[in-house]
Amino acid sequence: MLFSENKNTRATGGGPLYELNYNDLCLYSNQVKADMKYLFYSYIPESEKSYILLESKDLIVIPSIPLNIILSKLTVENLKLISKAHNIKTHSKIKSQEIQLAINSHICNNCFTYMGI
Repeated sequence: MLFSENKNTRATGGGPLYELNYNDLCLYSNQVKADMKYLFYSYIPESEKSYILLESKDLIVIPSIPLNIILSKLTVENLKLISKAHNIKTHSKIKSQEIQLAINSHICNNCFTYMGI
């Protein structure tokens, strides 16, 4: 997860906010701070953890967060990234809610273990 300083943020045009906060993440990482806001950055196989942490000090790896906790706060682009990792088919005009439903319905049989960044 990428973090930013706590600011009063509003979604332009009444769109959704894609920020995650302390309450969303505190049960899954002791690196989360109450005065910070977080954005989903990437979704990688657990085996790539060491490479991503070398990339930036602004990143927090959260390996055990259930996807249903964060799905509603992800962009369509991020949802498609997760879908692709789990071989869930999507199309170019698919809506956020449809992707969320497909991900929530997915049962991992042969999927790698992934982590949210």
